[in-house]
Amino acid sequence: MKKITVSILSVLMMLSMVFSTSVFAAEKTNPVADFFAGIFGAQTSDVSDVGVEYRGHVENKGDFPVDGTWIQGPERLGTVGEGLRLEAFWIKLADTAPAGLHIKYQVHVQNKGWMGFVEDGALAGTEGEALRIEAIQISLVDDEGNIADGYSVEYRGHVQNIGDTEWYADGAQLGTTGSGLRLEALEIKIVQLKADMTAYNAAVAAAAALTETDYTAESWAALQTALTDNVVTEDNTQAEVDAATAAINAAIDALVEVTHVTGVEAINATQATVTFSGAVKAVVPANFSVKDANGNTAFVSGVTLNAAKTEATLTFFNKFVNDGVYTVTTSNVVDAENLTIATSVESFTYIAADAASVVFTGTTILPGGDIKTLLTVTDTLGRDITKEVALEYETSNVTVINGSGTAVGASGTSAIVVAKVAVGTTYVKSAQTTINVSDAAEKTFVGYNVYVAPNTVTTTTAFNALAADKKVDFVYKSDAASKLALYYNDQFGESMTAVDATNFVARGAVVTNLTPTIVIVENNGSITPISVGDGFVKVKVGTVEQTVKITVKADPIVTTMELDKTNVSVVAGQTADVKVTFKNQYGTVVTGLTPVAVSKAPATATATAGADKVTIGGVAKGTTTADVTYVVGTTTLKQTINITVVEPGTLANYTPVAAFTSIDANAATASLTVPHASGVTVNEIDTNGNIIGTVLPANTTLTEVDAAGVAVVTGNLVSINDATDTVTAVKAGTAYVQVKVGSLVVGTLQFTVVNTGTVATAAEFNSLAVVYTNVDAAATGIDTSLEADLEALITVKDQNGVVIAPTPALVVTYTTTNRVGISDTLATLTAESATATVVVTSVTAGGDNLIAAPVQLELSATADTATATAAVVTYEGSTYTTDALIKTAIDNKVAAQAAVTALPAGTTKTALQARIDAEDVNLDAAATIATVTVADGTITADGTSAESETMTAVIKNAANVTLTTALTGDYAASYAWSVTGVTQIGTPVNSLAIGDLTITSAIVNPATFNKAITKTVDAGASYQVQVTVDQGALITAIDVAADIATI
Repeated sequence: MKKITVSILSVLMMLSMVFSTSVFAAEKTNPVADFFAGIFGAQTSDVSDVGVEYRGHVENKGDFPVDGTWIQGPERLGTVGEGLRLEAFWIKLADTAPAGLHIKYQVHVQNKGWMGFVEDGALAGTEGEALRIEAIQISLVDDEGNIADGYSVEYRGHVQNIGDTEWYADGAQLGTTGSGLRLEALEIKIVQLKADMTAYNAAVAAAAALTETDYTAESWAALQTALTDNVVTEDNTQAEVDAATAAINAAIDALVEVTHVTGVEAINATQATVTFSGAVKAVVPANFSVKDANGNTAFVSGVTLNAAKTEATLTFFNKFVNDGVYTVTTSNVVDAENLTIATSVESFTYIAADAASVVFTGTTILPGGDIKTLLTVTDTLGRDITKEVALEYETSNVTVINGSGTAVGASGTSAIVVAKVAVGTTYVKSAQTTINVSDAAEKTFVGYNVYVAPNTVTTTTAFNALAADKKVDFVYKSDAASKLALYYNDQFGESMTAVDATNFVARGAVVTNLTPTIVIVENNGSITPISVGDGFVKVKVGTVEQTVKITVKADPIVTTMELDKTNVSVVAGQTADVKVTFKNQYGTVVTGLTPVAVSKAPATATATAGADKVTIGGVAKGTTTADVTYVVGTTTLKQTINITVVEPGTLANYTPVAAFTSIDANAATASLTVPHASGVTVNEIDTNGNIIGTVLPANTTLTEVDAAGVAVVTGNLVSINDATDTVTAVKAGTAYVQVKVGSLVVGTLQFTVVNTGTVATAAEFNSLAVVYTNVDAAATGIDTSLEADLEALITVKDQNGVVIAPTPALVVTYTTTNRVGISDTLATLTAESATATVVVTSVTAGGDNLIAAPVQLELSATADTATATAAVVTYEGSTYTTDALIKTAIDNKVAAQAAVTALPAGTTKTALQARIDAEDVNLDAAATIATVTVADGTITADGTSAESETMTAVIKNAANVTLTTALTGDYAASYAWSVTGVTQIGTPVNSLAIGDLTITSAIVNPATFNKAITKTVDAGASYQVQVTVDQGALITAIDVAADIATI
């Protein structure tokens, strides 16, 4: 949750809505809207409840009114038509004036000029001097003399030769100066100003625009109180209006927002985002139900959170339909405050768009990498559609970046590449970009750590996961075992293995010791402290150079000894432990030390020292003390324990006590302070709170429970040996152990279970597709390999987020459904291509399920090439086998292409199209290949492009036969081979590289065997066809048809 601030200026435009009855009609249940109606329906008035009173001195009449009373404004003081001057005034506010409001005035007097301001009933003018008042100024002020808010003073008069004047206000001059004209009459009134309601109205409008369910009940109630307690109108003073505005704005600012869904949006054809107003803890596919406009479910295959945990990206199995409307229901998501956010129903519309740009975002790729990872493809709506599109590549060197975009070259090679995406009959292309193939190398220095072998922080990811207080940058003066580890990211921004003592030399680390009088780092990473101080070492790995600081500290010594209690009450015959804590000069606790404890009266109580404790034993009733000391060099640390030995009281209670409340699930790395197991003791407590005995384990029962006290049946964090009252750590978490004496529950102990070893905590699927190609339709092997294949898709991480090899091995539990074209057991295919849905329900590595929710994957399988192409194709009344179709492609590509185009979509069509594309040949004049007959050995024929020639050899005995092309060059060539009239040839066993021809089945005379292969050759270059046979094989004839493609 977070506080929010609503900008008042941003809602000024809403004020017109405030006064609309239709707005309030639509929000009948909104208490803020009701509040509006009360405010803006209120009546206002010009009449001020602040009165003004005044007297004057009038020529020939004296003080007026003559009876000593005061004229109540705005009645007239003075005369009209009598030619009598006003000589003096007294003006004051009536008793109804608010505190702090004052009236100030000054007059311009004949022969004297302006006489200065007076206020609140003081005399202004003269008496007995027969001097006329010619002008007057009147104002309302506060206690500080500033112009007062909320009220105005208005005044008018009758001036010699001018007559009645208009109304003047707030300090304006009434009358004349320099004209010798007398002021003969005066009227004064106080007017209450209409308050400026702009800011107040905006504040109320801002409140009305808010939605109650977006905020906590407490903060929302506070806002409602502020609204109802601060109802003002323009008839209130400006100060009152301003105060009310401030109160409402303060309540708005104090609103505490509860996390909620703020919107959903498609970001490409298979992904949508759900945005939250605040951070959430975690999300799984089950939190999101997505339906299309027809109510059909759009299945979510996976969901990820951004780093801020404010946006979930949903990945779908199937693409969205263009112009499709999808409704996303989000439920049961818990925010960072452990509050379940309200269920949300939001919709988005997906609009398909073509690719608009293809841009390389990087130019360096690892050997074997896919350059698609360096590309961003954006559609015309600005969305990233890289994952959706089929990319094609133009490359200057296929031995570096091949036509599939794979970096097949070695580190240090490069090629110029253009990436393109087909849009209709045209392409959207990237700029020509040089792509460099490079092994991972240090690029960015991330940090360093001082460790004692073995280094358990082996990657940059693990280093980043370390808490700040776990990263060490110092050694002690006498330390001889510490070593330096360096951490880098590579040029791709990825974590690298640490440079430490195991590979310091192999990684080429170069060390320059800048302060060798303080610390020296050896060439193998070992650290040698020399003297106390801050040392600096420059390290260079690859091209990255960095200076690090290693502080050499004085060797730690114990400087303090603390007791957890210095007053001990113990029953005679019982014991009580006093915990002793030792700390060094750096404030670090030092464990395993034994002090010296001496009782002053052993007949009353004993004091026995042990590691980090002193045990007080009660002997006889009485009091005494025990001194606890520890000597460090010439310094003696001392504490005193006051001991009272008492008689036992009546048993009143039981108290269970754990020897250790923190235990380690990893027995190999457990320590003295955080051991693998802890004993539990149940003490008998008397009415005075003293221990009077202990309960034997035979009479106690220990049970692991959850926080609510319910027994834990599965997923236990600890194991319990009830016979010895021992609790042993199993896996990390907070464990609760309920303790009973007989059937009486006497307490629950809480244990913090840690695991200092490496623990698998999460499993992530790198892909949600399981793909099999070229499987044997009769025996796919999927049924026996699927679990291993699923494991290959999984990355396992430990508690620090570091990728690990799980121990023991993963166990993947899954089920399959929606099987199409494949048997229920997954053992055989019933169609050329098959699909199935795989639901993984658990992934374990000897412990908990590593996936938070079931994961749905899609399986696809296609039969091998022989099966896929063992079809019959009919075209224009003629029937072709697929092998015959290859020959047709040579002689009549148009006919072959038409036949394939007419096929339904599927593996067969794809395979045949690829073979026709490979046979896109340009036949030129044939040249003669010499025919050579040999008795034994190898037949070799040399020449240029040939359409058909015959080579004949007679070998005595049957054996394996292999046909091999021996070619060079940079252009593609395709060959169709026809081996005919072959007798007595045994079953071949050899399997050669791509481009070679292997006879893969026994050939019985007469038989025909057809193959198509592709090699690389220079245009117009010579080539060799080499036929190799084992001695003893018999070949009666071999017909070779070779066609060179011109590209």
